[in-house]
Amino acid sequence: ADRDRLQQQHAEIVADMVAEREESEREVELQLRAVEEQLETLDDERLRFEHEVAALKSSVKDKDMLLKQLEMSVQDAERDKDRMIDRVGEREREIQDMSAKHAQKLDAVGVKSKRDEKRGGEKEA
Repeated sequence: ADRDRLQQQHAEIVADMVAEREESEREVELQLRAVEEQLETLDDERLRFEHEVAALKSSVKDKDMLLKQLEMSVQDAERDKDRMIDRVGEREREIQDMSAKHAQKLDAVGVKSKRDEKRGGEKEA
């Protein structure tokens, strides 16, 4: 009878240990699944962030190209402005030269321009 009782106790102890082990394994499996889900979530977030970073880099690259194009356009516009200023200066000199030649021709033939007459009138007065 003692032997049967000891065997019964031993069987109960072993059954309890097996049940505890199985429960522990279930808990570990649940924890493992939770960690795997967290890893998947983190991996999805990492991929999303990588896409966002790539999009931002592309946007910066596009804006950098636009900025360079604008800088080149500004330089072109400044060169055009300088050329126009030079042309205006050349044209003004041509007009002054033509005006001086015209005044000399009129002077040579003895005709005074209205401007000269006004000046002469002011000098006399």
